[in-house]
Amino acid sequence: GGSALAADSTAALALINSYQAAASCLVTWMLVERVVRKRWSAIGAVTGAVVGLVIITPAAGFVSTIGAFAMGVIGALMVYPFFQ
Repeated sequence: GGSALAADSTAALALINSYQAAASCLVTWMLVERVVRKRWSAIGAVTGAVVGLVIITPAAGFVSTIGAFAMGVIGALMVYPFFQ
């Protein structure tokens, strides 16, 4: 995406997908945390967002926005148990 130093459609897609994956992972993480621990936490929200960014980084410029959403949701569900 941004490594080519170009402000083109691939860079725009990478930016949108980064936001999409971080947001979907954050929301999923918070919902799982609410079900498991019966409460929300700011640390959980930040952790979910960071996990979403880590998951999407290699593919941000190459997947659709639906793919980024799915990566965020699936990533949160896969990573959450290891943070407990």
